[in-house]
Amino acid sequence: PFTLCDFNNDIGGASALTGNTIINFGGGTTPASACAAVYFSNQWNLNCSYNIINNNNGSGINHAASQRGIWAFASSVGASATINNNNITIQGGTVTGSIDWVIDCEMAQSGAAGNTININNNTIKAKKTAASTVAFTAIWVNSAATTVNITGNTISNFTYAGTGVSECILSQLAGIGTLNINNNNISGVNTTAATGSHYNIGVTATVVTALNINGNTMSGNTTTGATSKVLRSIYVSTAVATCASSISNNNFSNYTWSGGTPTGEFSLIYAIGSPASWTINNNNLIGSMTIPTTTGALYLIY
Repeated sequence: PFTLCDFNNDIGGASALTGNTIINFGGGTTPASACAAVYFSNQWNLNCSYNIINNNNGSGINHAASQRGIWAFASSVGASATINNNNITIQGGTVTGSIDWVIDCEMAQSGAAGNTININNNTIKAKKTAASTVAFTAIWVNSAATTVNITGNTISNFTYAGTGVSECILSQLAGIGTLNINNNNISGVNTTAATGSHYNIGVTATVVTALNINGNTMSGNTTTGATSKVLRSIYVSTAVATCASSISNNNFSNYTWSGGTPTGEFSLIYAIGSPASWTINNNNLIGSMTIPTTTGALYLIY
């Protein structure tokens, strides 16, 4: 059924020698539309790798509407894609109601038939200092492929001053067969608003067969001004009886939560639902965890 589809388009190639450099895109005084450095729609077997993307290297203007670094859009039924080894920096604009993503993958939302989406080994920095009321996300996956791999990514200097929901990695569409979120390094996360929620890794939709959140390292998380804010380093909000779920061999270090008397929640691992099995083993809290006197909830593993 896909004979006439767009196949095998390539943005960036197979090494740093063939990658594109896209800097200082977006901007303008009052932009009416979203922007993206790389946008692809209705593509099958696409490769987008080894690109250098920075919306503002000091000479640009932060886009005052929604923006993405890489935007994989449209249904692309049953499609596969590779988004690997990109170096992306995104700074959000001043509009408080505009959502920003670094990698936004909304393709392959149906028709899973052995397809794979890879988002691996990317280096990401993201900042939004406006008092945003909406989401801010480094890697957002809203796909339902047979297999989704989000592995080996480095997310650092993630700063969000808003009261919406912020995530370093989020999977949000039900129907993925196997979801692997493994061996990512998340560091230097700073959230400053008194309310809202932040997840370093979030899975908020059901996975069918296997969910693996293993071998990730999270360090240097700082939250200031926190009162009723919810902070969950690893958050799984739902599970189905067919799914074997593993949250293992993750390392957490140097967490600081400050701002009066917090009334919200702090969790390292917060996982709910009734999967075929939960395996939560060999996770480590290393180094300091500073939390003031709180009337809220504190869970290391929930």
